Amino acid sequence: MNDKERYCTVEESVKESLKEVKLMREGKIPKCNWRDSLVKLKEELEEFDTDESLKLNKK
Repeated sequence: MNDKERYCTVEESVKESLKEVKLMREGKIPKCNWRDSLVKLKEELEEFDTDESLKLNKK
């Protein structure tokens, strides 16, 4: 992956994650449970697998 394909920098990603955790602790957004996180991860992996530009040559 090159820099043009990256949605945001690592620094921005960490900052956003910390903001989410703060909001969760304050009770402003619900905490994520592992089941919801697993569903989200599976959806992201399915999107990744269907992206033709990211597929590897399978032999």
